[in-house]
Amino acid sequence: YRSTYKCLGRQNMFEAMERRSCLFRNVCYDVETKEFRFYLPSREPVFYDRTLGPMYAFNSPESPHFIRMTAIPYWNTETFFTPVVKIGAPQDYKQLDQMHVLFAPWAHEFNMGHFVFEELGSAFVAMKRFGNFDPEAILVNMWGDVDNGMYHKLVKGFAPAISSKPIVGLESYLKSHGKQTVCFDKLLVASATRNFLSYKDTFNEGKEPIWFDFRARVLQSHGIDPAFIPKKHKIVLIKKVGSMHGAQPGQTHFRDIYNLDEIHQHLKSLFPDIPVDIISPGEMTIPEQLQVITNTTILITPPGGISMLIPFLPQHSHAIIMDYLGMEDEPIETKPGESVSMEVSFWNLFPHIRKQYYQIMNPDLELSPDFPGATNYREAFSVIANKDRIEYMVHLAMNEIGL
Repeated sequence: YRSTYKCLGRQNMFEAMERRSCLFRNVCYDVETKEFRFYLPSREPVFYDRTLGPMYAFNSPESPHFIRMTAIPYWNTETFFTPVVKIGAPQDYKQLDQMHVLFAPWAHEFNMGHFVFEELGSAFVAMKRFGNFDPEAILVNMWGDVDNGMYHKLVKGFAPAISSKPIVGLESYLKSHGKQTVCFDKLLVASATRNFLSYKDTFNEGKEPIWFDFRARVLQSHGIDPAFIPKKHKIVLIKKVGSMHGAQPGQTHFRDIYNLDEIHQHLKSLFPDIPVDIISPGEMTIPEQLQVITNTTILITPPGGISMLIPFLPQHSHAIIMDYLGMEDEPIETKPGESVSMEVSFWNLFPHIRKQYYQIMNPDLELSPDFPGATNYREAFSVIANKDRIEYMVHLAMNEIGL
């Protein structure tokens, strides 16, 4: 009995665990010790590090883990995959012959952007990059069975695009086989990388066709033609009505468009023959959101998780996305006072959409604190949109779309 593996990502630099996804063969899990085990017939190197040389375990004093499975170390929920090397063979075990894909969410409050496009989506991307896509793969949540309404809403809306099989929790699923040791014919461990930060661009390059395929599979799973192109204009404005972080005392807005109703009325008066609608995605099912967005030609949205419908816009559509103001204490390569497009590196992966960024030119006039005492321009300020600038951007979109 021999365990083997192959990886995407750096294979001579052990500490580069953030960019590593690996496909294991004959790796096992002990349900009592709760550890993954990598079996070899004798002592052999499992990794060749450029400075440490041959390594006989999937850890080192400098880097105790092999794969980081969560994109963000957040609220003590960072998750790793580090199999234990064992000499010999498993005893009295159950061998599973299906493809299994192990993933881990990043936070208890499930944000659509991070969960769908970094954690759950990492399973899809890894299978595609390995050339092992299996629409009946079993997706295994390393956290186990999750009791969270938003989690189940997102799983129901997006997981069928990856696999027709239901997602299972690691512990309960493996215990159900009635053996202390359960082994996998193929276990793909999908590392999630940061998709939304500009300095992570190199992590995303070349993945455009994969994400476009993901878009198509999501829409098809809801009975929507991914190639559909509207023949009439429809303008949609996104209203954000809450936050996964909860509300501060006196909070009335949540990093949204402060004067959304004013912009809405202005556009309705400008274009009386074109539908101009406001939607609140958090109050809609995923199928309802996708039905609206695939019939939209111009979307106006705040940044952040609320904007994650953008990839599902139809060909040639425009997304007008609010920027925020850069600050000194941000560790994400922004400069104080610059207009920052929050998810720009990810939106670059969807060239079928034209992006227009509503830049912050005069923060004194264009930003409003969401609650008294707010100081963080990224997290706690809403945009007071200039209706003339919005009008110009909408006209530009219409001229380019050409309906």
